[in-house]
Amino acid sequence: MALAKSKILMFLVVVFILPSAVPDSGAVSRERWKIAVLLWHESPNDLAALRGLKRGLAAMNMAQDLVVLNAHADEPKAKDLLRRSIGEGAQLIVALGTRSAKIAAATTTTTPIVFTAVTNPVLSGITPSWSGSGTNVAGNSNWLDRREMISSFKLALPTLKKLGVLRSPDNSVSRAEIAEARAALGSSPELELIEIEVKEPAKVGEVLEKNLERLDAVWVPIDFPLYQEKPLAQIVKVARARRIPIFSSTVRCAGAGALVVLTVDFELLGLKASALIRDILVRGKVPGKMKVGRMKSSRLFVDLEAARHINLKLPFELILGAHRLFGAEPKK
Repeated sequence: MALAKSKILMFLVVVFILPSAVPDSGAVSRERWKIAVLLWHESPNDLAALRGLKRGLAAMNMAQDLVVLNAHADEPKAKDLLRRSIGEGAQLIVALGTRSAKIAAATTTTTPIVFTAVTNPVLSGITPSWSGSGTNVAGNSNWLDRREMISSFKLALPTLKKLGVLRSPDNSVSRAEIAEARAALGSSPELELIEIEVKEPAKVGEVLEKNLERLDAVWVPIDFPLYQEKPLAQIVKVARARRIPIFSSTVRCAGAGALVVLTVDFELLGLKASALIRDILVRGKVPGKMKVGRMKSSRLFVDLEAARHINLKLPFELILGAHRLFGAEPKK
């Protein structure tokens, strides 16, 4: 039911809100806009944001000359693709994800840049504050209320005292998430956040095994190398063997072994980014003077099968608050 409501909300935004927000929709339809979208890697979050972006631009007749540049996690290639696109007349760059945004900002200081699916642009060094960049950069963030996230984890596991968080050494996204979580916790002695660095994703199972004795639960943040299929399978196998719940803030873990996942609707986030593009190209707004947008809602995924694997009974409050339940299907 909650998922159906989310789709209805997006339909209403696309059909009614976006087109009506443009003062002269005819002017938009008569002009073709050359927009280049930089995709650093094919993460589920970035791809969902891209779907929403395309949907929003199509609704405003601004997607005729939209080009997606796939860097395949290659920085020199990403910069080359951007330079070529700008040289060919791209009027605006869309950067999907933190790495794309940082590369785009380092590549051009004149062509407008709109980022989306960036966890924390301030901690990542993309903008100096949430009030605006003061440069050619604007965008919106998949910022998540970490107090809400931690509350969801504790609702699932009231005895939670020590939460281990897996992270890669140089991942700016998971680093920002952890910093936000620490800020949310403050000096609270109720929950200790224990960082576990994983230098080699292929050995994440071994690393986790060595730390499980001191943990009540494991948090898998938005850390691309660690939530891939094989590393995630190791995490699930090791944690389940010790009946340790897995929590996450990436949709990739929903239905893949995590007990609770709290995240944002990335497709809706991308859709909202299309309005920022309209504001810059059609309305003439200055990117550097635009506040960074943030989502006001989150999405909760709960896996009943994951709870059964570790013999954990979940409170009805958590189950009833879920946007989607996994493992609730009747067995044939």
